[in-house]
Amino acid sequence: MQDKYTADITDFFKFLLLRNIEKETGLRIGINWCVPTDKVVDTESDKDGKKKNWITEEEYKNLDPELFTKLKGLIENNQISISSLESLDLFRKGASYFSEPIPQVEGNPELSLEKRKEWITKSLSVLQTSEIIFLDPDNGFKENNKKQSSKHIYSSEIKELYRSGKSIILINFRDRSPQDRYTDKLYSIANEIGEPIPIYSMRNRVHGFRDFIIIPRKEHLDQFEKFFRAHKGNETLKKYYEHIGISSGKFFTRDTFYLVPYKEEIDKRRFSEEEQQQFDSFYDDDFGDIEVGFYEKKLSKLIEDVIEIEGLNLGEKQQEELEYHILKAIKLFTARIQFR
Repeated sequence: MQDKYTADITDFFKFLLLRNIEKETGLRIGINWCVPTDKVVDTESDKDGKKKNWITEEEYKNLDPELFTKLKGLIENNQISISSLESLDLFRKGASYFSEPIPQVEGNPELSLEKRKEWITKSLSVLQTSEIIFLDPDNGFKENNKKQSSKHIYSSEIKELYRSGKSIILINFRDRSPQDRYTDKLYSIANEIGEPIPIYSMRNRVHGFRDFIIIPRKEHLDQFEKFFRAHKGNETLKKYYEHIGISSGKFFTRDTFYLVPYKEEIDKRRFSEEEQQQFDSFYDDDFGDIEVGFYEKKLSKLIEDVIEIEGLNLGEKQQEELEYHILKAIKLFTARIQFR
């Protein structure tokens, strides 16, 4: 995030989403602006940060009149700065903000990483009262083994913030890579986190392509499910945000079990039309088919072992439900590999 982007169209949809999440979850939000170094900012074109004509669109005002009016006021009064955004009081519970620039030592990537570790630690101290941390890097996230960049947050940094006990929301912009490669990048978040939790994106395509990636802590799952249910029933918001499953298939997580109600909303562009038809057919087959029949005998013994180890007391119906979910997960995981 940079001062010049203040109150642009991305800011509107960013805060519209965050305000709805705060409303439905009741969780307190902290924002790390992920400000790039001055050297990076100074080399950019003056054409950036000009997407402010959205305030002439009445349909956006209807989405959130208070937010619309406050951001419009910043533009009209030429208060284009991050500090101006922080002063708007956009959240019911208040919010914490961290605006220290991401450190970068030119020609010394090792020292840059050390400085970034200190930066992350300091951000956690400033945002300690927050239950959700929103990360707002200029270009989204990247893996650490790539060229150093203060316009990205690193995947290991996201993991560190998550492991500190915070749910994470991260903005990521569509790059110029092929669709499959971009989708793989999104899936890499699940692999990095390594936890059995559902990871989603609320995808926005208005004057750009933005993924708001949501990585909830286990203790916040119920609150986020409340938000997702509210979104599913809100036809107006659904027009602007697509609910995209990220962690399903590529990484075996609890997300697998959430695919049934959201099956029609999962990003079908990840497959060609023919592959999508194959997947739909594979998904809907009976569990006794050849793809999973091999697992049925092994599954019975596995469930017995799990029940014994965990000291569970399951009735017949509960045991069948557990078997159902495991088999469904196997089918989805196998389908994802087969149709790559």
